[in-house]
Amino acid sequence: MFKKIIFPIIAGAMSLASYAGIASAENIKIGFNVPLTGFAAADGQSALHGAELAVEQVNANGGVNGNMLELVVYDDQASPKEAAPLAIKMITQDDVVAGVSG
Repeated sequence: MFKKIIFPIIAGAMSLASYAGIASAENIKIGFNVPLTGFAAADGQSALHGAELAVEQVNANGGVNGNMLELVVYDDQASPKEAAPLAIKMITQDDVVAGVSG
């Protein structure tokens, strides 16, 4: 699951960062809206740990074009009623360039 979800997100962030011309001192925000509590918490925690590891590895190697990756994490509680507004918040307020939700 890690490779199927995390690597495409990071690859997308990398391509968007170069395309969008992100300033050199700016972090690249990746949204991560998963169940961290509730019945699916184990799955969400596992996915989050994988994402954190991937971000640490990319940042340890200089980031993306010198920009560090930053995870913006929310707990959707495995509830569509929670997930939808949080996904909108990631886009409209947190300015993520890529994300995982659900």
